[in-house]
Amino acid sequence: MLRPPGAYANNPLQGVFARRLVPTLRKVLEGRLPEYMVPSAFVLLDSIPRTPNGKVNRKGLPPPDRLRSEADRAFVPPEGETQRRLAAIWGELLGLDRVSAVESFFDLGGHSLLATQLVSRIRGGLGVELPLRILFEAPTIQALAARLEGRGPTPVPAPDGGKESGAGDLALGPVARDRQLPLSFAQQRLWFLAQYEPESYTYNIGPRFRIRGTLDVGAMESALRRVQERHESLRTAFVTLAGSPVQRISSEVTLRLTLGDLRSTPAAERAGAAEEFAAAERRRPFDLAAGSCFRATLLRVEEAEWHLLITLHHSVCDGWSMGVLIRELEASLGAVDLPPLAVQYADFSVWQREWMAGPVLQRQLAYWKDRLAGAPPLLQLPTDRPRPAQQTFKGRNVDRLLPRPLLETLRAFCHQEDATLFMVTLSVFTLLLNRYTGQEDLCVGSPIANRTRRELESLIGFFVNTLVLRVDVGGNPSFRELVRRVREVALGAYDHQDLPLEKLVEELQPERNLSYGPLFQVLFVVQNAPLAPLRIPGCEPSPLEYPGGTSKFDLTCFLEEREEGLQLTLEYNIDLFDEGTMVRMMDHFEHLLRGALARPQGRIQELPMLGREERARLVEEWNRTSAPYPEDLCAQQLFEARVARSPDATAVEMGAVRLTYHALNERANRLGHWLQSMGVGPDVRVVISVERSPSMAVAVLAVLKAGGCYVPVDPGYPPDRVRLMLEEARPKVILTQEAFRSVFRFGDATVVDVDLPLLDQPVSNPPPATRNPDRLAYVIFTSGSTGRPKGVAMPHRPLVNLIAWQVARSPVGEGDRTLQFASLSFDVHFQELFATWATGGCVVLVDEATRRDPEGLLDLIVAHRVCRLFLPYVALQHLADTAVDRPPGTVWALREVVTAGEALLVTPNLRGWFAGMGGCVLENQYGPSETHVVTALRLAGDPAAWPALPAIGRPIANARCYILGPGQQPVPVGVPGELHLGGVPLARGYLDRADLTQERFLANPFVAGERIYRTGDLARYAADGSIEFLGRADQQVKIRGFRVELGEVETVLAESPGVKEAVVVAQEQGRTKRLVAYVVAGVEPPPTSDALRDFLSARLPDYMIPSVFVPVAKLPLLPSGKVNRRALPAPEESRLESSREFVAPEQGLEESIAGVWREVLGVPRVGVEDNFFDLGGHSLLIVTLQNRLNGVLNRKIPVIDLFKHPTIRSLARALGTGGRAGVELEGIQDRARRQREAMARRKPGPRG
Repeated sequence: MLRPPGAYANNPLQGVFARRLVPTLRKVLEGRLPEYMVPSAFVLLDSIPRTPNGKVNRKGLPPPDRLRSEADRAFVPPEGETQRRLAAIWGELLGLDRVSAVESFFDLGGHSLLATQLVSRIRGGLGVELPLRILFEAPTIQALAARLEGRGPTPVPAPDGGKESGAGDLALGPVARDRQLPLSFAQQRLWFLAQYEPESYTYNIGPRFRIRGTLDVGAMESALRRVQERHESLRTAFVTLAGSPVQRISSEVTLRLTLGDLRSTPAAERAGAAEEFAAAERRRPFDLAAGSCFRATLLRVEEAEWHLLITLHHSVCDGWSMGVLIRELEASLGAVDLPPLAVQYADFSVWQREWMAGPVLQRQLAYWKDRLAGAPPLLQLPTDRPRPAQQTFKGRNVDRLLPRPLLETLRAFCHQEDATLFMVTLSVFTLLLNRYTGQEDLCVGSPIANRTRRELESLIGFFVNTLVLRVDVGGNPSFRELVRRVREVALGAYDHQDLPLEKLVEELQPERNLSYGPLFQVLFVVQNAPLAPLRIPGCEPSPLEYPGGTSKFDLTCFLEEREEGLQLTLEYNIDLFDEGTMVRMMDHFEHLLRGALARPQGRIQELPMLGREERARLVEEWNRTSAPYPEDLCAQQLFEARVARSPDATAVEMGAVRLTYHALNERANRLGHWLQSMGVGPDVRVVISVERSPSMAVAVLAVLKAGGCYVPVDPGYPPDRVRLMLEEARPKVILTQEAFRSVFRFGDATVVDVDLPLLDQPVSNPPPATRNPDRLAYVIFTSGSTGRPKGVAMPHRPLVNLIAWQVARSPVGEGDRTLQFASLSFDVHFQELFATWATGGCVVLVDEATRRDPEGLLDLIVAHRVCRLFLPYVALQHLADTAVDRPPGTVWALREVVTAGEALLVTPNLRGWFAGMGGCVLENQYGPSETHVVTALRLAGDPAAWPALPAIGRPIANARCYILGPGQQPVPVGVPGELHLGGVPLARGYLDRADLTQERFLANPFVAGERIYRTGDLARYAADGSIEFLGRADQQVKIRGFRVELGEVETVLAESPGVKEAVVVAQEQGRTKRLVAYVVAGVEPPPTSDALRDFLSARLPDYMIPSVFVPVAKLPLLPSGKVNRRALPAPEESRLESSREFVAPEQGLEESIAGVWREVLGVPRVGVEDNFFDLGGHSLLIVTLQNRLNGVLNRKIPVIDLFKHPTIRSLARALGTGGRAGVELEGIQDRARRQREAMARRKPGPRG
């Protein structure tokens, strides 16, 4: 009997229904027409496309797809008993009247869900246990029959010898109802979450329909009650007995249809009121222990319009169940008798618990433990807001229909690659996640129906399981190779699909974090569960979406094949993501899919993700920074121009010593002449190693006037470090002071004291020199990964561009005073000096003692009327912390504070200081030594409105910034990539290191003939084009404002006596970072921390010395052989390496809690700083712990508090540490004593 057209169109199983329709149509036509007039193919449409004048638009007719012409392939009938039985099974599942023996199951519309059902049918019909993988390897009846009959390769046995696919020797049948009925593993997880958040509605699901017509309300209620009566799951409550949940099935049908009426509401407001009503109904939580988790509401909106809202808790229902519910509701409305159910959900729960034990459990666990060993705990999707401390589930959807031609191309590619649509689109999705996160090791969840037995297909219940699909996208494979990888991952997971996710989490014990879920945070779904439309006699029902919504994961990607194309829906957590971000993500998914299908042989990192307009905005529009600057000048000429204009203004001041521009210029001229006489000229290096004094300013200017370049060397560096720098720099002259001459006892450079009277004689005329802005101004050494420092060779041109931009931008101007804070070894010193001198200002020098004393420094800033500061963040914060305690009447001259060198954090004290100064701006600048400053962001106005983590801004004048992913592809807004810098600010390269220069300074792929510098810094674009700094992409880190190459520290540490191997990492410590060294000793006893620190102190600056040394037996490795830095133990949490001793609980509350811990965990003793989860605790045990503590302490403790306070001490403090916590102390002690006695009478059990 044919169904109405609506039963076929707009339905996920349209292909199945169409296959049932087509044979009927063909038979009718064959009885009335000659054979040559019978169509070869039939295509089902919602409607016939029409031209504007109403005629059939034949060009708009889509090509045949699923129902392909039988004329283009020869039908091969099945032969033999096995093939014919297989053909019968295929025909039933696929809705076909006949099946060719050489046609692929997947070409005929099969997918992984139908494949699972096929395996179940083969098990029941042929008595053979078939691993799902075999169907993918032998997808035709002919090939599969050969496997089954032994003519081809024999079926690969399932890992447990034939029980892996859900059957085995354990029969599934009814069990007695007079026993305790356990929850299934999946139900147990949702039950636990309900204890964790009793008022949560996150797991409320169910359909919503608009019904137009004359509805029989009584018949609707009766039909719903019949469905409840038929399915025990809809009459089940979940109660706790002895601390464990069990199912309690009511024999009564309790459902009553709740009625609502909006007809009295003004017509203009009804639609909104209906949405509000639906949202409130969806948000109403279930009490799982109180009764049924199934309810229905009928809301009358108009005389002939109703909204039916069916709400269920996910613990009794899943997506497949929705189709069962709708079919049975329709049958009940039509008074159609349904066959009795062979089993109920409770029977499955008992069967699952019994079957998933012993060898089956161990073999399944062995697979998943091996598969997920070392998996990353978190998919680090870039979010629009910081992740909340506790996971939230507020969600929203965006969707898009990908056009039908793209879907057709996708289907053809799937056929070509022997892969399902799920496998190919998951490949695209994992590539998308890789581009967004930069991670190559990705874990994605994917639901599977888990109805591996035919008896379960007609049940309403929570069967769905979630598989963790771990995909490796590393090595930049072709897209075709990535599909093969994903195919293998999926097939392996299908063959081990029976292990419940909840059991896997319990066994693996992943790192606990309240802010995200374990194992995966992103779900991928291709929707193909049976879901026919609801039909009601005399009415026209249509589905409605619920307003608002939830998101159980950070992100869920849904795909659904439709007649008009491929529906793409992203469900996202609105506390993490903005809608615009999700819309862009849909764009990027479509671009990657199109690119992959167009060039499947292409490397995945070369596939385009951006559209043309988006690419132009990122590469061109946001880099339009062209601005004039004095291109022909050198830096010292900016100073000399001010000498001519303001010779008597003070240029340098330190204490009582002041040098005017004229005096400073003449001293610099004198020294410059002498340097030239010593052979200093273009690009000739001169070391400057002096303490803070006017002589430092004289030396810098003198070297530049002589045409040379200066090399700052901190006289406080260890001798070995100085020696390495001199070997690299090969200076002609060393300018120092008498106190530091001994530091330079090696080498053949001329060493001269800048304070000698001979060099203090004024000379009016500057040294004769060629003024070439492309000659070097300075060489500054930074940390090098090989263990040797590398020198950044900076010409005048970028520096002059920087000073011109700074002067034009700064509120500090003519005659204003700037504090000179930075070390000469830090490139910021150049801005401090020359940005001040370029405007005729005064550089205020400070001695080292005052510089390190925030109180004294603030006194100096106020007394000397300092207008501008350049400070690294840590020093800025120290000043702010000190300044807020100053009296309100303090008069500040400060108008600009510039910070750079490390990430800026705007703290309350910083806001308070700037608010008190009134009108002072905070400038956040960014730039590595290889470019100096390239971006800036100005914070002005009310400091209360400043962001806590400001961006680094936009490119400065004549600079270009590119944020690139693998293959030098621009990354979209919001996505992290490596920051590359171009334009005028680039240094020449690394001094005498052509190899390293070539490695880091690359050809600009966007501007012919220019270079870009690979910073190694991670960044991302905000929607307004500003750049957000995210940290280092490699091992370089910033410590106290200094860039440290961890490899250099590791190299030197490995040379220490007794050290076999060493790894150094940077670890967050409050607002700053510290270095932590992990050391594998090569001798006994191992070297002490003091010995290692002393060894490094003689060779490295103090900021490169690790704060903590952790001895380890061996370094954890990744499969690639690289050190697995994620697996290194945290110093303060590593019990084996920690110096922390066992701390016994104190009498009273701590001891009472400890007694319960010992009982629940089965351990002889616990310390107050021990972590519950480190000792073997898991989510089910924590509920047991909650129940025990509630009884012992006579109070109700929320489960969430046990997660937040996983140690005895932290929990005791949270509950109240006075010895009383809602109970009498004596009662606590008495119960604790009884627990200790009970523990002593029995052996400790295993950790659970």
